[in-house]
Order: sequence, then structure tokens, then C-alpha cells
Amino acid sequence: MTEYKYGKYIQTEEDKYNESGGTIMKTVIKKRVVIGLICVVAGIIGLASNNLGLGGKLGSLVHKQIWELSGGQLKALSIYSAYDVQVDFVPSTDGKDTVQFEGKLDQGISKQLQQTTIQNDTLQLSLKETSNGFNLFHWDVTPAIQHITVALTDPAQLQQFNMDVSSAHTTLKNVTATNIQLQTSSGDVKAYDLKGKTQLATSSGDIRLEHWQGSTLDLASGSGDIYAQRLDGDVHTNASSGETEIQQLGGEGHIESQSGDILITLQKGARNLEASAQSGDIEIHTNHQFEGSYEAHTNSGDVEVPPNGTNSPYMIKANTSSGDIEIE
Repeated sequence: MTEYKYGKYIQTEEDKYNESGGTIMKTVIKKRVVIGLICVVAGIIGLASNNLGLGGKLGSLVHKQIWELSGGQLKALSIYSAYDVQVDFVPSTDGKDTVQFEGKLDQGISKQLQQTTIQNDTLQLSLKETSNGFNLFHWDVTPAIQHITVALTDPAQLQQFNMDVSSAHTTLKNVTATNIQLQTSSGDVKAYDLKGKTQLATSSGDIRLEHWQGSTLDLASGSGDIYAQRLDGDVHTNASSGETEIQQLGGEGHIESQSGDILITLQKGARNLEASAQSGDIEIHTNHQFEGSYEAHTNSGDVEVPPNGTNSPYMIKANTSSGDIEIE
């Protein structure tokens, strides 16, 4: 209780007690805050050490593993990943089929791989965390690319090659299979020397393909550019938002873009071609290999096409709602 005497404040025993208790409480709170901050900093340091490979048990681990089969036995390979991945196909040098993994993984994923075996001539590799639980201190800052090398005795033996990638980039080299399928929810796709019926798709990211041979090729990007060259077979591409460039097309083509320019160069063997854009220019170079007829239309823009040929039943069609069309 506060007391005054002769207009002056007099501190009572109760006031002294309350003041003392308040001081003690403030001191306790400060100590708890300091201890809490120390714990957080220690946790972050430990986390960084783990993820950077400096020690500990909870961070990323260097993982190497080889799966081995008799020559010609591997028929299907599936890879599911949330990491950047590079896959290389090489000839076998020992008469066996092998799949070798080398990279840096979260401990849980590393354990998953250790338990992975080949079933019915099929190997499925999962580089995704199976647990859906929330972990406050699970941050993956590992920048490393995961490397997978596939050595086959017969390059044409693989019937199915499938990849499903989440928010990561993918690189494929020298892949041969009856069916090749790759899809990513977000990330760039780079592919070199593919052979087989092929589908490459990303919801957000660029696609770059150099040298493909097969019956049909499907390329799709929800948001990103598409670049492909040296294509021997029938090609279908669809870019919702991005540029499309096709160099050295040697089969039939169906090229679509909702918003973005289209550039196509034909090579010997090109047949019917249809290019359409909602908003964007279309430019087609025949390199004097095409002797068919032409059909072009735009609602807003200029159109330039050569005279129709008479020695071929094939046709080039180009349509855009808004943009110029040039065929030469």
C-alpha cells in the first residue's frame, strides 16, 4: 500500500516486497529468454553442420549403392526424386546390368535406398521422404546433384523408363527405352540423345532436348520455354506460356503455344506440320526441303508464305490469333 506523509511518498514494507518480487520475476524471464536463444542457436549450428556434411546424425549423408543383375535382365526403371538428378546410360563393360547411385541424401532416404531391391526385373528408386510429419529442424540445404548411372548389356532391352521429380532439375543422357516418361512439378529438364517413344513434361520450367529418335515425342511446359533440335519422328509440343523453338524437325509436327513465339526449322524427311498460337509470332524455315502446300492465317498481323508446291501431298499450316506469320 502506498503511503504519503507531509506530501512525500513513503515506501512501505508491502511496496518493498512487490518491488523485489517484480525484479526477481524480470530476472527469471530474462534468463529463460537467453537460455531459449542459446538453444535455438545451438540447434541451427548443429543443423547446418549436418546438412553441410560436417558431422552429426540428422543431416545429409554421402550415399553410394549399386544394384546388379544378369545381363539383359533389367526391363523397367522408375525414379522418384525431390533432388536434382542426373541420369546417364552407358554400355556395360562386364556383361552385367548395373544401376549405380552416388549422391548426398537425407538419412531417412538413405535408409530407404538401402532396403530397395529389384523385383520382377524392375527397379524403383525413391529419393523422396516417405514421412509426412512436420519436422521443425529438418532443412535440406544440400546443393549436390544426385548421380545415377545405368549400365546395360543391350541398349534396347529396357522397356520402361519413368521419372517423377518434385521441385528439382533433371538431366538425362543417352537413354534408350521402348517408353520414356519424365514429369516434374517444378524444375528444368535437359535431355540429350534419347531413343524411344518419349514424353517430357514440366508444370513450371524449361525443357531442352538435343537429339531424339523414336515414333512419337510429346513435350509440354505449363510455364517455360521449349527448345528441341535434331528430332527424327513425329513431334507434339505444347507451351502454355513460353517460347518454342524446334530445330531440324524430321517428321510430322504439331506445335502449340498459348502465349509465346514459335520458331521451326525443317530438315529432310519433314512431312505435315501444324503450328498454332493464341498470342505470338510464327516463323517456319523449310530450308527448301519441303515441296508441299501452305495455309496460314492470323487475326492481327502480317502473313508471308511461298507459293504452293506441286510435288508433295504434305501441308504446312500456321495459325495465330495475334501475331505475324512467316514461312520461307
